[in-house]
Amino acid sequence: MSDSLNALVEALQDIVDKVKDGTPQGLANTATRVLADAVPRAPVDLGPLRGSGFVDVGGAKIAHGNADGSITVTGTAPSGATSATIGFDEIYAHRQHEEVGWNHPKGGQAKYLETAIDDLLASGDIEEILADTLWGDD
Repeated sequence: MSDSLNALVEALQDIVDKVKDGTPQGLANTATRVLADAVPRAPVDLGPLRGSGFVDVGGAKIAHGNADGSITVTGTAPSGATSATIGFDEIYAHRQHEEVGWNHPKGGQAKYLETAIDDLLASGDIEEILADTLWGDD
C-alpha cells in the first residue's frame, strides 16, 4: 500500500478504537445526565425517593441520587459495558412515577424519569454528550 493509504487506514483504525473504547463511558455519561434531570423531578416528602435514584452501567453502580435533588457520580463505566439501567429503587417509586393524578405539594411530579428521557431526546444533547466523551480531548 502507498504511504497515503497506510496513513488513512491507521487514522480510520484510530477512530474505530476510540469509539470502541469510549462507548461505555458515553453510555454512562448519557445515563448520568438522565438521572441528573430526573432526580429533582421526583416527588419529595422526606427525600428517600430522590435518594434512591441510580445509574448502573455494565453491572456497576456509577451514580446515585441525593435527597436534596442532586446526584453523586461514584464511578466510571466498566470497559466493554453495553447496557445501562437508570432507575429509582424505593418500593413506591413505580407507583409515584405512574400516578399522574397525585398532588406533590412539596415538589416533584409524576413521570419524573420518563420526562427526563423525553427532554433529553428532544434536546439533541445525546449527540453532544457522546461527541464530548469520544472527542473531547482532541
